[in-house]
Amino acid sequence: MDRLNGFGARWRRPVFIALAVAVLGGCSGESSKAPRSTPTSVTATGVPMTMSAPTINVSGPLKETVAKDGVVNPPTMTLAWVNGYERVRPGDVGTAVIAGHVVDGTKPDIFANLDKVTEGDPITVVDAAGKSWTYTVTRTRIATKKDVSHDPDVWGQNDSVRRIALITCDDDDGFRADGHRVANFVAIAEAA
Repeated sequence: MDRLNGFGARWRRPVFIALAVAVLGGCSGESSKAPRSTPTSVTATGVPMTMSAPTINVSGPLKETVAKDGVVNPPTMTLAWVNGYERVRPGDVGTAVIAGHVVDGTKPDIFANLDKVTEGDPITVVDAAGKSWTYTVTRTRIATKKDVSHDPDVWGQNDSVRRIALITCDDDDGFRADGHRVANFVAIAEAA
């Protein structure tokens, strides 16, 4: 896995930085006591409804989530599609961000095995009408939360390909002083 070194100039708006400064801010290893907003299912016809990553045994509905104060913090056991910040719905041309936790307290969460995906692994998105898109993992990496906030593969402009960025906390690099994990694991997948 490579570390993100360059930031590129493919930015549409600097607000992307604000969103991801604390990507998956709730990855503290303990369940949050603060109330969380309830996600809404993505239900409109033609809008993606489910995602599966068979090599890591993940399958489930996509739930729309909105970053609050620049933090993506999906509910536990949820495949959270991040709406806003000029990210697209999965299945559309552009970059869709799907986030999930690695643990909930001491129990494995939806992306507990995301770090096991490798280049070439398939990710499938199916919409409410039954239309499907198959993405192929093209790269993976561990990056600090700051690096993820500047990652052009995640937050940069993309008008040419269908891409999904799968993000979770990295469970191997430990914790910061504020209780959140030091790094994120990112998998980028693109449709053929």
